[in-house]
Amino acid sequence: MRGMDIIDWFQQRKLRDHTIDISEAKGTASESARRADELQVTVDRLMLVSRALWELLSESCSIPEQALEDKVIEIDRRDGREDGRISAKLEPCKACGRVNHSRHRKCLYCGETLQRSPFG
Repeated sequence: MRGMDIIDWFQQRKLRDHTIDISEAKGTASESARRADELQVTVDRLMLVSRALWELLSESCSIPEQALEDKVIEIDRRDGREDGRISAKLEPCKACGRVNHSRHRKCLYCGETLQRSPFG
């Protein structure tokens, strides 16, 4: 092979590799967009159910909207920050006393089943 043929071959190979990379990136972007759409549908459903539950509770118990807002703020502050999110907590295992993240179902150190509320 002559020098120019080697350069052409090398450039063609690089071009093919980049084309494959672009295809993979498009697939990843498409999958990310699909997942974002699914998450939006889930959020929309949760908002709808939350609103329906609030209205049922409010109508049947005559609870004012301010009471709901106050409770949301109270729950939000439980992790030490008022940021509109429920953050996981660090809690000690009742068996060994070592601290575990609230998302774990079993103690990472002794394997004991951790007692958690359904809301962390």
